[in-house]
Amino acid sequence: NLQRQVLHGTRDVGRSKLASAVDRLRDLNPHVEVHAHATRLARHNALDLVRALSQRRPLSPGPLWMEAHLRLQRNERPLAAQRFLDLAALSRSRGEESSAFWAAQAASLAAGEDAPQLAVRALHESLGLRPDHLPSLVGLAQAAEKAGDSAAALRAYRRLTAVSRDTVQAARAHVRLGELSARIENDLAGARLHYDAALRLQPDDPSALIRVLEEAVNQGDLVLINAGSSAGTEDYTYQAVAALGEVL
Repeated sequence: NLQRQVLHGTRDVGRSKLASAVDRLRDLNPHVEVHAHATRLARHNALDLVRALSQRRPLSPGPLWMEAHLRLQRNERPLAAQRFLDLAALSRSRGEESSAFWAAQAASLAAGEDAPQLAVRALHESLGLRPDHLPSLVGLAQAAEKAGDSAAALRAYRRLTAVSRDTVQAARAHVRLGELSARIENDLAGARLHYDAALRLQPDDPSALIRVLEEAVNQGDLVLINAGSSAGTEDYTYQAVAALGEVL
């Protein structure tokens, strides 16, 4: 390994590599702060060593990144997500927006279903940096629903309908907006508008058709029921009949 041997020389033969490394670093730059640990880096002590480094260097991204990954390996997902969020905040304060964005993305993935509130925070952070990032909007809508944050879910789905060029994705967002509007805001007229918007984008979307049929039954709109039932496939007709049977 001679091509990589920059710390140890012939005079260090027989010495501890830790001691010779410390001496060499201080010889290169006496102002370098060196903390030596005479121990083997292993699974049982890695986190303690990284946390000690993080405490000494609170404004250094390296220790935060290492701790987050170690937390993931230990399946401590909420703690890993929090460290990634800390890293995103640090990167953003330093004007490193790209690093901040990807740290926030890592935080949302780490949080997952274990910590939906943290996932919501992380995705808000991502969208603060890239407002129309579609995967973040989709993730925020889903995480907000799991976290019980209906307001955030509604905002995310509305934004999705505005910026998505994927008609299937936009139609699904409209359907979900309609369901949330009816259930949470008791806005049946607004829900109907979203179902209609979904059907304009995807005329055979079964979810939208079923919701329209359910609303039609609730309102006694038999003409719409017939029109809706004839618009779907055999599979959809079966679903619609089942749904209508439950309503009736």
